[in-house]
Amino acid sequence: TDAPASKLTLSDTSTDSIVQTRFINDARDYALGVHGGLSDSFVLYDDTANATRLVVDTNGNVGIGTTAPVNNSGWAGLTLSGTTGGQIDFQDDGTTIGAIYNGTWGLGVSAYASKELRLYSGNSIAVTLDASQRVGIGTATPYAILDVVDGDNNNEAADATDFRFVAANRAITTERANMELYTNNAQAADIGGSIG
Repeated sequence: TDAPASKLTLSDTSTDSIVQTRFINDARDYALGVHGGLSDSFVLYDDTANATRLVVDTNGNVGIGTTAPVNNSGWAGLTLSGTTGGQIDFQDDGTTIGAIYNGTWGLGVSAYASKELRLYSGNSIAVTLDASQRVGIGTATPYAILDVVDGDNNNEAADATDFRFVAANRAITTERANMELYTNNAQAADIGGSIG
């Protein structure tokens, strides 16, 4: 071009042109630029390994390990693709805390090093899966395999091993129970709380 828009401008306006610059040292050869043969995507290409490392398509979707990131209209996407799957690792000061990953078997979410896995609703913890594989709904400290808590009443001993349902500050009355246990179609707990 005879009218560069910056101090260095590379231009080739022919159809499906490839406009790239290269970075080469003693061990690696990378090319970076616009690739007309890949729908005019911005590409980081590893010529040493003969592999496309990163692609940004014309819709802003990013692909790592693929030249064709998933394109859902109206959404900005990140597609990870490898021979085994894709993985995003999360670290705290260099220590890996967890990851989201996939394989042919499906999608996984992991918390490492005895950490918890949590789902939040707003700023409140909605679901907790702790390092002992106990699930808490409405509590950050599940005491049972499945611990469902309504309110703050979660003071049972930490060695509970079965299912537990807590309704805080609400009595089971003859008129309407806040908490009901059923086996098949029969109610298993009476209003006094005993198992029928």
